[in-house]
Amino acid sequence: MSSEETVQLPVVYETKPLPTDKYHVSYSEIVDWLECSFRHKLKHIQKLDFDKPTEHTEFGGIIHDAIEHYLMTGEPLDPVATSLKVREMLSKMEGFTGDADTWAASVEPIFQELPGFLADNFSNYKLIAAEQQLMENVAGKKERFFKGFIDCVVEYDKLDMRKKEPVAEREYYVIDWKTSSWGWTGEKKRDPVKQMQLVFYKHFWCLKNNVPLDKVKCAWVILKRDAKPGNHIELVPVSVGPKAVEKALQTLNQMIASIEKGLFVKNRNSCKYCPYKNTSDCP
Repeated sequence: MSSEETVQLPVVYETKPLPTDKYHVSYSEIVDWLECSFRHKLKHIQKLDFDKPTEHTEFGGIIHDAIEHYLMTGEPLDPVATSLKVREMLSKMEGFTGDADTWAASVEPIFQELPGFLADNFSNYKLIAAEQQLMENVAGKKERFFKGFIDCVVEYDKLDMRKKEPVAEREYYVIDWKTSSWGWTGEKKRDPVKQMQLVFYKHFWCLKNNVPLDKVKCAWVILKRDAKPGNHIELVPVSVGPKAVEKALQTLNQMIASIEKGLFVKNRNSCKYCPYKNTSDCP
């Protein structure tokens, strides 16, 4: 072995893993716990995961991959190749009853608008990261981590809003791509549980990179399949300040403490669409 080669040693933990057999939690897992901690137990501890891929999640994954490639390489977006991937995916999707041609055709207008959208909203932007993994320690919790993947982080010119001109200072934007049919309602955009994803991403990205919270903004970028020309992409900023971070971290700590203690309570208000409803696992 040459002196330049290194050996990746296994991580040795001093504490037990969580009841999920992991040392980390993710945003999606936090949402499951918030909706119903008993459902969280069935899905993440007993490993009874009934979730299956849908046309919506698979379409979103294909679009995410194409945008990531575009940002990382600078190569032009390829709507033809991406549309073919969408058609192929839908042809194999069990139970899909929609129009595959309509889904595939929705790729091109999104890709046509994206370069201009980025240039208009993030002046003179520079890509900092695409699909950046977070595995950050939860303060006060030994060997407990938050895990996530940030779709995109860019650095851009901060504008003087009065003069509409760049100032010397540069800022960052944490971006999460979301695919949708026509967009989101105002209620969905304001949903504090949904916003918590960006709160966690911004907080832990700032910690990881030693960047002050006030130098970073964050937003969802909604990519719409069914929209009028010029309106296929929408920026939805989310305000994340110290209070929002404090509240999100309280939720995170409460969740970790709860599952460590084995506290799992059914939320009867969350039963309507639950896949475990009226099964032997959750009678």
